[in-house]
Amino acid sequence: VLHRLARKDIEDVLASVGRGELSSTDVMKAVFPDYKDERVTVAPPKQREEGWSKIRNAAGMLFQMPGTRAARKGKDQPRDGAVPIRGVRGDLPVRFAPEGAVPGDRIVGIIQPGTGITIYPIQS
Repeated sequence: VLHRLARKDIEDVLASVGRGELSSTDVMKAVFPDYKDERVTVAPPKQREEGWSKIRNAAGMLFQMPGTRAARKGKDQPRDGAVPIRGVRGDLPVRFAPEGAVPGDRIVGIIQPGTGITIYPIQS
Protein backbone atom coordinates (compact mmCIF):
# COMPACT_ATOMS: atom_id res chain seq x y z
CA VAL A 1 0.00 0.00 0.00
CA LEU A 2 2.86 2.41 0.80
CA HIS A 3 4.18 2.26 -2.76
CA ARG A 4 0.77 3.47 -4.01
CA LEU A 5 1.10 6.51 -1.78
CA ALA A 6 4.80 7.06 -2.63
CA ARG A 7 5.79 7.00 1.05
CA LYS A 8 8.45 4.97 2.89
CA ASP A 9 6.51 4.10 6.03
CA ILE A 10 3.22 4.64 7.81
CA GLU A 11 4.61 7.58 9.82
CA ASP A 12 5.32 9.40 6.52
CA VAL A 13 1.74 8.75 5.41
CA LEU A 14 0.31 10.09 8.67
CA ALA A 15 2.57 13.14 8.57
CA SER A 16 1.61 13.83 4.94
CA VAL A 17 -2.09 13.66 5.81
CA GLY A 18 -1.53 15.98 8.78
CA ARG A 19 0.31 18.53 6.64
CA GLY A 20 -2.38 18.40 3.97
CA GLU A 21 -0.03 16.97 1.33
CA LEU A 22 -2.09 13.79 1.07
CA SER A 23 -5.86 13.57 1.47
CA SER A 24 -7.59 10.97 3.59
CA THR A 25 -9.51 9.93 0.48
CA ASP A 26 -6.23 9.10 -1.27
CA VAL A 27 -5.26 6.89 1.67
CA MET A 28 -8.66 5.15 1.63
CA LYS A 29 -8.38 4.50 -2.11
CA ALA A 30 -4.87 3.08 -1.66
CA VAL A 31 -5.97 0.74 1.14
CA PHE A 32 -9.34 -0.14 -0.41
CA PRO A 33 -9.06 0.16 -4.23
CA ASP A 34 -12.84 -0.29 -4.66
CA TYR A 35 -13.62 2.54 -2.20
CA LYS A 36 -16.17 5.03 -3.46
CA ASP A 37 -16.79 8.26 -1.60
CA GLU A 38 -20.56 8.69 -1.39
CA ARG A 39 -20.48 12.14 0.18
CA VAL A 40 -21.56 15.15 -1.80
CA THR A 41 -18.41 16.77 -3.07
CA VAL A 42 -17.85 20.49 -3.13
CA ALA A 43 -15.71 22.33 -5.66
CA PRO A 44 -12.19 20.88 -5.85
CA PRO A 45 -9.61 22.67 -3.71
CA LYS A 46 -7.56 25.36 -5.39
CA GLN A 47 -4.15 24.28 -6.55
CA ARG A 48 -1.39 25.79 -4.48
CA GLU A 49 0.46 28.54 -6.23
CA GLU A 50 4.23 28.42 -6.32
CA GLY A 51 6.04 31.39 -4.91
CA TRP A 52 8.88 33.17 -6.61
CA SER A 53 11.41 31.18 -4.55
CA LYS A 54 10.23 27.77 -5.84
CA ILE A 55 10.50 26.38 -2.28
CA ARG A 56 7.85 23.69 -2.03
CA ASN A 57 8.78 22.15 1.32
CA ALA A 58 10.78 23.59 4.19
CA ALA A 59 11.96 21.05 6.78
CA GLY A 60 13.42 21.84 10.12
CA MET A 61 11.96 25.31 10.72
CA LEU A 62 9.20 26.45 13.02
CA PHE A 63 7.43 29.80 12.84
CA GLN A 64 5.85 31.12 15.98
CA MET A 65 2.45 32.60 15.24
CA PRO A 66 2.28 36.23 16.40
CA GLY A 67 0.40 36.76 19.66
CA THR A 68 0.93 33.24 21.00
CA ARG A 69 3.25 32.14 23.75
CA ALA A 70 4.75 28.67 23.62
CA ALA A 71 7.30 26.83 25.70
CA ARG A 72 9.51 24.07 24.39
CA LYS A 73 8.27 20.77 25.74
CA GLY A 74 11.28 18.80 24.60
CA LYS A 75 14.05 18.81 22.06
CA ASP A 76 11.97 17.15 19.33
CA GLN A 77 8.57 18.47 20.38
CA PRO A 78 7.03 21.22 18.25
CA ARG A 79 5.94 24.39 20.04
CA ASP A 80 2.26 25.04 20.59
CA GLY A 81 1.01 27.45 17.94
CA ALA A 82 4.14 26.98 15.81
CA VAL A 83 3.91 26.35 12.07
CA PRO A 84 6.48 23.84 10.71
CA ILE A 85 8.40 24.89 7.60
CA ARG A 86 10.13 22.11 5.69
CA GLY A 87 13.05 22.35 3.23
CA VAL A 88 15.17 25.13 4.74
CA ARG A 89 17.96 24.81 7.33
CA GLY A 90 16.84 25.30 10.90
CA ASP A 91 19.64 27.77 11.67
CA LEU A 92 18.26 30.42 9.29
CA PRO A 93 16.68 33.26 11.31
CA VAL A 94 13.06 34.00 10.47
CA ARG A 95 11.06 37.03 11.62
CA PHE A 96 7.73 38.64 10.84
CA ALA A 97 7.54 42.16 9.41
CA PRO A 98 5.89 44.86 11.55
CA GLU A 99 2.88 44.85 9.18
CA GLY A 100 2.15 41.35 10.48
CA ALA A 101 0.48 38.60 8.49
CA VAL A 102 -2.56 36.96 10.04
CA PRO A 103 -3.61 33.34 9.47
CA GLY A 104 -5.16 33.04 6.03
CA ASP A 105 -3.13 35.88 4.52
CA ARG A 106 -0.92 35.13 1.55
CA ILE A 107 2.67 35.73 2.55
CA VAL A 108 6.06 36.18 0.95
CA GLY A 109 9.44 35.60 2.58
CA ILE A 110 12.37 37.77 1.55
CA ILE A 111 15.88 36.53 2.27
CA GLN A 112 18.24 39.28 3.37
CA PRO A 113 21.96 38.44 3.76
CA GLY A 114 23.00 38.65 7.39
CA THR A 115 19.41 39.07 8.58
CA GLY A 116 17.62 35.90 7.46
CA ILE A 117 14.09 35.58 6.13
CA THR A 118 11.51 38.29 6.80
CA ILE A 119 7.86 37.31 6.30
CA TYR A 120 5.56 39.98 4.82
CA PRO A 121 1.87 39.94 3.87
CA ILE A 122 1.87 39.70 0.08
CA GLN A 123 -0.02 42.99 -0.29
CA SER A 124 2.80 44.92 1.52
